[in-house]
Amino acid sequence: MSRFAKWCSVPNLNVPYTQTNLIERLHTLSPASSARPREFKGTKTEEPRLVSLPASTLAALDHHRQKQAAFRAQFGPDYRADLDLIFANPDGTPLKPDSTSAAVSLLFRRLRLPKGASLHSLRHSHCSLLLADGVDLATVSERLGHSSVRVTSEIYAHAIRGRDQEAAQRWDKLMHPCGGSREEPTGVN
Repeated sequence: MSRFAKWCSVPNLNVPYTQTNLIERLHTLSPASSARPREFKGTKTEEPRLVSLPASTLAALDHHRQKQAAFRAQFGPDYRADLDLIFANPDGTPLKPDSTSAAVSLLFRRLRLPKGASLHSLRHSHCSLLLADGVDLATVSERLGHSSVRVTSEIYAHAIRGRDQEAAQRWDKLMHPCGGSREEPTGVN
């Protein structure tokens, strides 16, 4: 899960959504100013990475791509096909992250979500839920694109605390895989 400003500029790359992952080639869309227009900037690492997506998300992206095809046909040569963005305005131009965030904030208020909920909150929820469900820290860290597992562990420590009892139960299963008799310790003489 990436930051939304980056998703505003993810290219389709003609990747069929029938695959189980999506190549994430993120470029941050820099804000426009009176001195310079909005432009794509490279990411910190300049390296693409794979992000695995569940079948339900792939189906939603395929449906979205079909809607985009209708817009392409409607706009004809005026459609910004050269950008080939997954998330774009109907004419193919990049979404403005601030405008999209404002629209999502309005939606969240209508849904009566807690004050301060944002698209970035979904990133945190995604990570916290994966960790709480037992996905290992290294996998979640890589999925989020963090520079190290340490970054993830510091930010999401709340999601990995309190699992000592589970660790003890897992250890017991490892040591007694058949659920055989567990003798009480007799002590040391």
